[in-house]
Order: sequence, then structure tokens, then C-alpha cells
Amino acid sequence: MWYERVHWEAAGTVSGILEIFAAIAGLGYWYTYEMMRRIGQISEMAGNGKLGPGLEEHQIRVAALTLFYMAPVTWMVVSFAMRKPREARVAETVKENARSIAESVRERVMMARLKDVEDELRFEKDGEDDVLEIWASRRRVDWDPPKTVRVDGTFYRLEEGRVGTGPRPFQYRLRRVGAGVIGRTVIQYRTK
Repeated sequence: MWYERVHWEAAGTVSGILEIFAAIAGLGYWYTYEMMRRIGQISEMAGNGKLGPGLEEHQIRVAALTLFYMAPVTWMVVSFAMRKPREARVAETVKENARSIAESVRERVMMARLKDVEDELRFEKDGEDDVLEIWASRRRVDWDPPKTVRVDGTFYRLEEGRVGTGPRPFQYRLRRVGAGVIGRTVIQYRTK
């Protein structure tokens, strides 16, 4: 039947997006119409003297603006217009920065207690691939995955850097690549 050939997920998505835009447009039209109608009523009542004698034009404007600012839809529109995606993640960013600072302090305290010893290289096989793990007593600057590391002429792709325990807590996992490109981004590491 024809309904079996319809892509219902795509149709539902398009329909939902169109409904959202229609709802926003309808709300905007209604809000503008309703505000103008109410402000018109205030102006008419003031013109007929129903709001008291001697009401001046600036007082009518203040009343209209008060009505505008007190409407809940106004505050919804203002909150959406003023919201920035970055501000919604402030707490998350503060937590992440605090965690980073604490980790950095912990690492410095740990390094102060460690002796500077030679790196330990661990070669192993992962299926058909050669894997090299370098365990170091000091952090390697700029060793961020997925950089290329040239170890005595052999090229490896840095897969992971982690902090463990023991005399060589900084552990780097590298996977051998077929060929490397010598350039500024290749890290040179010599074992000799």
C-alpha cells in the first residue's frame, strides 16, 4: 500500500518543524494584536476621561508600557532573545576548570615526590598492529592524541595518554603506522 512507501520519520520531523514555526508565528501575531488592542483601549479610556481628569499623554504611555512589561509573554520573548548558549553552560565550565586545576595541583605534588627515572618502553601486539607503551616519570609536553611520534625512525600514532601510579605514572599508548610525514607536528623521541 501507499502508506508503506512513506518515510514516516522524515515526514514527522518536517511536520514538527513546520508546526513549531507556525506556532511561533501565530503567537507573535496574537501577541502583537492583543497588545495593540489593549493599548488602544487604554488610549480610548483616557480620551473619554474614564481614567480620571487631567491625564497627560506621557502618563498614558507609562500605563501602556507597564501593561507591555507585565505581560508574561513579554518576559518569555525577552528571556529567549537574551539567552546565550554559552551562559547556560557556566556551571559546567566552572566545574571543569576546578577539576582541571585540582588535577594539575595533584600532578605537581605527585611529581615532586617522584624520582626522575628513565622511561620504560613496552612493546606488544594488538592483532596485526605493533603497539608501544611509554611509561614515564615526567609528563611529555604536547603529547596529545592523535599526534604522530617518531621513535628512533619508526612512526607511531599517539592513541592515548593517561596518568597512573608508581614510579612512571605518565603512560602513553602509541600504535605503529606504515609511513609518517616529517613536519612540525611530528614529535621526535629517541631511546638512545
